[in-house]
Amino acid sequence: MIGSAVAVLPAVISSDTDLMGARFVVAGSVSIAGVTTFFRRRPGKPIPANIEANRILVVEWQDSLAVVVSENERRKSDVQVLVTAGTPIITEGAGR
Repeated sequence: MIGSAVAVLPAVISSDTDLMGARFVVAGSVSIAGVTTFFRRRPGKPIPANIEANRILVVEWQDSLAVVVSENERRKSDVQVLVTAGTPIITEGAGR
């Protein structure tokens, strides 16, 4: 949209056949406005609604983490390994 304005505004502003100078004026004005706006609005200001939403997400995550940790502890305490050996079979001459 800004690119269209840079292309069209010089024709509106100037009636010359040579619109190069007017294009530079418009492009420069748009650039200066963009840089000024960037530095005027300082990035990194906390937004209270986002802070609260993130706090809620962290609390929910910590609750689910606690559930997983307790489930893992329960499973570790309930581990049983049972090895049952069958009746020994003697084979003759297979490995000799």
